[in-house]
Amino acid sequence: MDMFKAFALQGKAMMDRDAMVNNHRKNLDAMNDASKTAMDLLKSVTSLQNQYVRQAFDDFSTMLRDMVQTPQTPEQLEKQASRLKESMTKAMDHTSNVANIVVKTNSDFYKKAQNHAKDAFQEMKFTVMAKKK
Repeated sequence: MDMFKAFALQGKAMMDRDAMVNNHRKNLDAMNDASKTAMDLLKSVTSLQNQYVRQAFDDFSTMLRDMVQTPQTPEQLEKQASRLKESMTKAMDHTSNVANIVVKTNSDFYKKAQNHAKDAFQEMKFTVMAKKK
C-alpha cells in the first residue's frame, strides 16, 4: 500500500497541472480553429459547386432547346455534340479540381494536427523533466 501511495505522490510531484491544463486548452483551441476552417471550406466548395452545376445545367438546357426548336443539319448536330462533350469535360475537370482541393486541405489539417501533438508532447515532456530537477 505504501508503494502505491509513494507512486501516487511521485506522479503528483512530477506533473505540472497548470501546464497540462494550458496544453489541453491549446489543443481545444487548435481543434476549434481547424473545425471552423473546415466548415468555411465546405461552405465555399458547396457554393462553388452549386454555381457551376447551375451554369452547366443552363448551358445544357440551352443546347437541348436549340436542338429541338430548329431543324438541325448534320453539321449543326456535330457542333452541338462537340459543345456537349466540351461541357461534360469541363464539368469533370471542375469536379476533379474541387476534390483535389478538399484532399489537399484535409492533408494539411492532418499534418498541422500531428505537428501540434508533437509540440504539445514536447512541452509536457520538458515540463516534467524540469520538475524532476
